[in-house]
Amino acid sequence: MMTRLSPPASRGGRGHRPGGGGGGQRDPLLTRQGFTAAEALDAWAAVGRLALGAAADAIRLEAVTAAGRPPSAEWHRVLASRPADELPGARAVAAAPQQDPHQMLDDELTTLLVGIAVRRGERWEPFVHG
Repeated sequence: MMTRLSPPASRGGRGHRPGGGGGGQRDPLLTRQGFTAAEALDAWAAVGRLALGAAADAIRLEAVTAAGRPPSAEWHRVLASRPADELPGARAVAAAPQQDPHQMLDDELTTLLVGIAVRRGERWEPFVHG
């Protein structure tokens, strides 16, 4: 079961709502797909958190690149300060080729959508195999 979130303090004003459309839409997409209103809000919030995290990471990446540092420089700095036998997982990550941030977002969104489908007992394959 998805973690319950507190509803927004205000339902008024502009903005998007789970399932698309604003204001007076009575048949939002997610409820047409069998989500309860609470499930739709949870899914909407999870996608929003993922998007905010991706935006923060993009800002960080842009800042380090503009400063002339490779994105992995901080990893290497921290690892250089530790004994060679410590943090083997972090060392493996630092040694791996850098992933494309856009592909990472696609992969993370796919993982989220697959997780939602699995929790709901629905087919997840369409999210992975197109």
